[in-house]
Amino acid sequence: DVPLYWYLIVSGFRTYLFLPLFFREFYPCHNRETPAEVADLIDHLGALKFPDEYRDGVVHVSEPRECLRSTLAVPGERRLRSPHVRHFLELNPDYLRGDELVCLAEFSLANTKRTARDALLAGGKLAC
Repeated sequence: DVPLYWYLIVSGFRTYLFLPLFFREFYPCHNRETPAEVADLIDHLGALKFPDEYRDGVVHVSEPRECLRSTLAVPGERRLRSPHVRHFLELNPDYLRGDELVCLAEFSLANTKRTARDALLAGGKLAC
């Protein structure tokens, strides 16, 4: 009866794109407002795990870390057409220095897209 969530901290748009690939609903998302209870959970978990760096949905690193090369980290023109990529860049403008967007998705069969369900079932991770 207790929901299971995927708590994902994201410092690059490529990782953020796992959310729309695998989940029907996830937060933050470009086309829906984050429900208050989900926003509260994101804030609670962010502050719990990163008490000195978390604020407003982002882990603001004090020292740059884990940064990708700009050839991988900066989206090209084609990627910028994606509303998901644009939303990520808007919410986490300092991602190139290692800031991480805190994301949440309920991990349930009802919320997973076919791609995720097929991968889980094929890997024997879930029994139906």
